[in-house]
Amino acid sequence: MRVTTWNRPQGDVGESLGLLNRLGADLVALQECRRPDGDDASVIWRGDYLLQGSAVVSTSRALPIEPIDIPGLHHSVVPVLVQAPQPFMFVGVWTHPPYNKVAWEAMNSCVDAADGLPVMAAGDFNSSPGVVDQAPESKLFLQGMRDELGLVSAY
Repeated sequence: MRVTTWNRPQGDVGESLGLLNRLGADLVALQECRRPDGDDASVIWRGDYLLQGSAVVSTSRALPIEPIDIPGLHHSVVPVLVQAPQPFMFVGVWTHPPYNKVAWEAMNSCVDAADGLPVMAAGDFNSSPGVVDQAPESKLFLQGMRDELGLVSAY
């Protein structure tokens, strides 16, 4: 299974998938993208307005996705159930200030809602230990994700 993510400010979902086609991704997380037109079960989009939100897309018929409703979840975090041979929760993430707090609350809520299902997340957490102003808080965030939620960064 291949997974990819792309921060695509005000990008069109269909156009983005066309540009990513060469990567052969089965699941795609898009951030800052426009709400797609129509009703396509392979695209789950959430956002606070029409021009920017997050989408999770399954490009494989063998991996149907279903939205998961988690009350109080940040509007640009998209949890879906992936109906794979071993089902799992996939979470498309795009956080807003305060970045680490939003990401922590979102991931904590998703892990709780997964109720034992494996969880995979991809996207723009807007958190980096390499950014001087974010270094201490980001390191604590990553440590908490690993130690308390069992999630590790593949970045």
